[in-house]
Amino acid sequence: MGKLIDRYRKTDADFNIEFNLYLQELKSQNDQEKNGLHEIINSLKQELDQLNFKKNKEIQKILADKNDEITNLKLSIIALRELLERGAFDAQDSIQKTTQSYENEIRQLKNSCVSLREELENSEYEKDRDLQKLLSSSSGEISQLRQTIKHLRNKLENNI
Repeated sequence: MGKLIDRYRKTDADFNIEFNLYLQELKSQNDQEKNGLHEIINSLKQELDQLNFKKNKEIQKILADKNDEITNLKLSIIALRELLERGAFDAQDSIQKTTQSYENEIRQLKNSCVSLREELENSEYEKDRDLQKLLSSSSGEISQLRQTIKHLRNKLENNI
């Protein structure tokens, strides 16, 4: 078909002009379509960039929120640890004061009542038993506090 067109172009000047105009019109349409496609591509690129920017901004916000939450949880853990440590210290202090009180009372009873030694030994036995119960009770409480700490830590770690 290309030979036929070349022959008409050489022999018919009007056909040649019309054919050249037609080719220029096709090139112009092709260029317009190409430019339109480039504009669409550029527009889509800008839209994609905007979406990526929004997405990154949202990710940064989520990360900041989570970091704030982690910081708050860490502060809560520290406060709970301090509270538990104070509780353990107070319990230990209470045990020491109670022990000192019993020991002083026993000493006073020994000094005052030599004749009541037998009764004093019975009393001493009961007091030692009470002290052991108190120590056992405090140990149980300390154990419960430790379990509570473990539970709170596990709960916090699961929330993170």
